[in-house]
Amino acid sequence: MDKELVKLGLSENEARVYVAVLQLGQSDAAGVARLAEVKRPTTYLALENLVKQGLVSEVANQKRKIFKAEDLDRLTKLTRKMRHKVIEAEIELEQLLPGLRAIQKKLIRPPKVTFYQGIEGVKIIAEEVPGHPEPWYYFGPIKGWVDALSETKIEELIIETREARIKAGRPTAYMITDEAYKGIKLFQKNESAARQVKILSNMQNTKSSLMIYGHKLAIISLGAVPFAAVIESEEVAELVKMMFGIIWKSLPEQKM
Repeated sequence: MDKELVKLGLSENEARVYVAVLQLGQSDAAGVARLAEVKRPTTYLALENLVKQGLVSEVANQKRKIFKAEDLDRLTKLTRKMRHKVIEAEIELEQLLPGLRAIQKKLIRPPKVTFYQGIEGVKIIAEEVPGHPEPWYYFGPIKGWVDALSETKIEELIIETREARIKAGRPTAYMITDEAYKGIKLFQKNESAARQVKILSNMQNTKSSLMIYGHKLAIISLGAVPFAAVIESEEVAELVKMMFGIIWKSLPEQKM
C-alpha cells in the first residue's frame, strides 16, 4: 500500500505515516511514529506535510497535538495535483524546445557520407529523390542515364516513382540537363508543370551528375563502374544549391 501512495506523490515516510494515522484513527505523533516505525522528528515533518495536503488534520486538544486522517476522498487531490504538474511540464517543454533545438543545431557534426555501388545502387537514389517534399535540383545529362539504363527503363523508373512524388505534394524539380531530355516521352506528357528545365549544351559528353534534395547532395557516376555517393550536410547542400542557382540564372529559358 505504501508503494501505491508513493506513486500518487507522497514520499515514502509520508506514506508510512499516513497509513499509521489511518490505522490508529486518532493519535499523537509519538504513537504514529511507533506504528509507522519512523523516527519522531521525521514523523513530525511528514505529519506537517500531510496536514498541508489536506490528508490529515489536527484534533483540538489542550494537552497535546492529536492527528486524524481526513476523508479518503481527499486522496483525489493528489491525482489532480499530478495532472496539473504534467500539464505544467508539457507547457514548459513546449517553451524550451525552440531553444534546445537552436543549441542542437549549433553543434558541429561531421557530414554523413553513404556510398552506393552499381547501377542498382544508383537507382536507389533516383527512386528516393522524387519522394522528397521540398524542391530538388538535378545537374547533369539525361544521355548518361539513357546509355546506362535505356529509355524504356527510365520511363519505368518515372512511373514507379510517380506515387511517391504525388504523396510528397509534387514539389518542383529544377533540372539543368542536355538535349536528350526532350527524347523522354513521359517527361513531356506527365507533370511538366512541376518540372522546370534548362538545357546546357555539350553536357551530353559527361557521365556524371549531381542531385540536391533537402540537406543531401548526391554525386552520381554512370561510367564503366556506376556508383553514387550521398553527402548529408546542410552546409554542403546549400553551397551546391547556390552554385546551381548561379548557373540557372545564366541560362536562357527553354520552350519544351
